Formats: sequence, C-alpha cells, structure tokens
Amino acid sequence: MLSLVDDENATPQGAESTGTILLRLQGVDTAIDQARHRKAHLEEQQSLQLATEHLASWTREHHDLDRTIDDATKVLNDCETRTDEIDATRQRLEQQLRTVIAPREAEALQHEIANLVTERGELDETALEAMERQSQAEDAMNELEARETSIRDAVAQAQRQLESVQAELDDAIAALEVDRRGFTLHLPEPLLAQYERIRSKNGVAAARLHGARCEGCHLDLSAAEVDEVRAADEHAIPECPQCGRLLVR
Repeated sequence: MLSLVDDENATPQGAESTGTILLRLQGVDTAIDQARHRKAHLEEQQSLQLATEHLASWTREHHDLDRTIDDATKVLNDCETRTDEIDATRQRLEQQLRTVIAPREAEALQHEIANLVTERGELDETALEAMERQSQAEDAMNELEARETSIRDAVAQAQRQLESVQAELDDAIAALEVDRRGFTLHLPEPLLAQYERIRSKNGVAAARLHGARCEGCHLDLSAAEVDEVRAADEHAIPECPQCGRLLVR
C-alpha cells in the first residue's frame, strides 16, 4: 500500500530548522507524487479494462448471433411464402392441365409445372440450410447467454475493487496534503517559491548534503563547492552546483 510520510514528517511542532522543514516537505511531496502515480497505473484499472473488453466481446458476439438468427428466420419466412405461392400455382396448373386438349398447350403447362417443381426443390434446400444456421446460432446463443451473469459480475467486481483502491489513495493524498499545508506555513515565502520552481523542473527540489554528496543527484561536490555550501548563512539554503536542488546541510 501507499508509503506514507512517517512520524518524523508530521507537521512541525515547536522550533525546527528551516532545512529540516524543507526536507519534510519534500518527503510529503514525494509521497503525494508516488500516490498519484500509483493511482494513474493501478492494476485494478487494467483488470477493469480487461473485464470490460470481455463484456464488449460478449456483446458483439451476442449481436452477431442475433443477426444470424434474424437473417435465417427471414429466409425461412420468405421460403415459406414463396413455397405456398408455388404450391397454389402448381395446383391451379395441374387442374388446368387435366382440361387441356391441345398438345402444345399441354406441353407448355407441363414445362411451367416442371419449373415450379425445380424452384420448390431449391427453396426446400435453401430452407434446410437456413434452419441449420438458425439452429447452430440458437445453440451458440444459449451457451453465450449462460455466461452473461458471470461476465457482468466480473465487470461489477472489478469496478468495485478499483473504486475502493482509488478511494483509499484519495484519502491518503488528502491527509498528505494537510501535512503539506502545515509545512508550507513554516517556510519563508521566497524560499517556498524557490522550492516550487525547482520542484516543477526536477520533481525533487530539496536534498541533504551527505558528506560531499548531494542526495538529490547523487553526485560528489568538489572540496571548494562543499566549503562554499557549508559557509552559507545558517538561515540560507544554497543550491547544489551540480543539479540546482536546495541543499540542506
């Protein structure tokens, strides 16, 4: 979970050096940055995205199957309508054929009836294919809809987990920002403005001078630079000659 500022980073109580307050402010700002970075890259967000994509895929498949079933149903209805028309026409022509005497007229009627029989056979084949597509799609739809509840539950659970972690981080950030305001009240305005300016460029604006090394850039200062930093007024916070960060002795 979030690495909060420890007790040493609490809002200053009593008299503390400006450098100590500055370092504690930097500690709070670093913790806030870490919390905001984590909030922007939560695993829970990725889990929700995957669950949402799964649901979107399910929805697309459901739509495609719906369309397949509807298309097959339309084909079946059209075949049934046309089959009824053919049967009615064929019955009429066969009745007419029984009363025809002229050979050519009989031959024409027989040819027309044969064409209707052929078309009827093709319609039957088309209807069988449509019924098969419809049946397969309905089976697939039943299997798909059986998974709907678990898929939607996964999205809801991922959403709850994400919101829980986000709320936890928001609470932590809010608490840190309260500490931050307490530290800023104990710093001179010019120094605070300098700190904010450096922080906007480097992220970390204040660091301790440990021996001859700046703990901000982890580079060693020359002996002359160290002497210059240590010779600065006790109330002044010099900048690191290497990285420009405020150096607390």
